[in-house]
Amino acid sequence: MGGRKFSRILFDREVLLRIGDAVLRGEIENLSLQGALLKTEHPLKLQDIVNIELRLSDEPTPLILELQGTVVRCEQEKAAIHFTRMEPDSFIHLKNIMAYNQGDEAIVRDELAKYLSGKD
Repeated sequence: MGGRKFSRILFDREVLLRIGDAVLRGEIENLSLQGALLKTEHPLKLQDIVNIELRLSDEPTPLILELQGTVVRCEQEKAAIHFTRMEPDSFIHLKNIMAYNQGDEAIVRDELAKYLSGKD
């Protein structure tokens, strides 16, 4: 796992997946600032571009993270997604999810600073 730059957390949440014209359901198994491992009954292919809608709340104001990524690994009923694009608000919420679940915001901040500086 030498290429991994960010910690992962277990994160059990249903998501909508859009691949081309298809809309599928899936579930996040684990999550990082850089990607996610998804469970889905619908087979995904390497290099598929996946738009992920992660709904964190509904009412009174929906909180939805919009993430885009590429399938980088496929297993039976699972796919690893590397995030390639997200809105700034989605990134901030994702960073907060990671910090909350890590129990220490400094870990997430340090990983992000190392990544942005190009130091592994």
